[in-house]
Amino acid sequence: MIHIFRFSLLLMCLSLFSALQADAQVRSIGEIRTVKDARITRAGLELAALVGAALEEKDTLITGHAGSIGFVLKDNSVITLGPDSRLTLSEFQFEPQEGKVGLIGDILSGTKEYISGKTSKISKDAAKFRTPYTTVAARGTRLLIRVEE
Repeated sequence: MIHIFRFSLLLMCLSLFSALQADAQVRSIGEIRTVKDARITRAGLELAALVGAALEEKDTLITGHAGSIGFVLKDNSVITLGPDSRLTLSEFQFEPQEGKVGLIGDILSGTKEYISGKTSKISKDAAKFRTPYTTVAARGTRLLIRVEE
């Protein structure tokens, strides 16, 4: 009887782990490729930014005084932040087979370089970056933004 209980408990744990892992894969919108003195704020928690870490929609990336971070989104867009930068990945959709593509990033301070991926090529107005002063649509292949506090 104890062996059946342990086996059932093991199966339940494996099922839960598989479900959590699948959910994490679905929510991932990109991956960090380079990092120096940076962190991620996700759902009110502060996490270390590490090379290879998955990014999720609504993540805020923050770099320190001498920091930088570079990451690639699922549509092959490349974004790099310079020192003292703060960017929230407010919205990201990349399901071109369903006609759903879009990126909205809120850059609150610092510098950001965006090299467009497939989203901008599929829909010219689909990638937008908001600053405290204006909204910029990334229609070309490269965009540089600097926001001073």
